[in-house]
Amino acid sequence: MDDQTVAQMLASGITFEVCIDCPGGGKAVYLIDVDQVRRWCADRDQFSAGHYGVSVDDFHLWLEHDGAPLCGASTAKGPLCSNQTSRSQLGIHEWLALHRAEYCRLHSGGGQ
Repeated sequence: MDDQTVAQMLASGITFEVCIDCPGGGKAVYLIDVDQVRRWCADRDQFSAGHYGVSVDDFHLWLEHDGAPLCGASTAKGPLCSNQTSRSQLGIHEWLALHRAEYCRLHSGGGQ
């Protein structure tokens, strides 16, 4: 679809609604101009990350962990702990602030 056709569709009242992935499902977003339609079609993940104001890597990691921040401690064998530190399906900015910044019950002394 060319830009002129998209512009004519938008001008005539046709709306473009897309579903941006998020933990627990998706978020409906309306594309309001030709540039947004073009960016969505070119790279859905880049558009989605940009919508939230984060990197594509952070966006993917947030989805991969279902919005649940993970513990910042290392295990006795070296890799990072895979335990959650709070509930899942946090918003991306809350998740970014907590992911690997806090400790799970085991590493905070609560599981001993």
